[in-house]
Amino acid sequence: MNTAVWVVAIIMAAVVLMRWLDGRRQHRLRTTVDEQLTQQQETIAQLRQRIEVLEALVTDKSFQLRREIDNLPH
Repeated sequence: MNTAVWVVAIIMAAVVLMRWLDGRRQHRLRTTVDEQLTQQQETIAQLRQRIEVLEALVTDKSFQLRREIDNLPH
């Protein structure tokens, strides 16, 4: 085979290999980002639940009455 053909073949193989490796890297990156997003969404859902509980406690009339009683001068 001609030297020029070998050079072109090596260059083409390198390009294909580089694209394949880049695709694998991007896939791993997307997987990591998706996992982080899922974890953050779960954290947000848990925080929302905690806020709902706190709101229910603070707006509860018996809670307000206890605060008023506690604030009475002794």
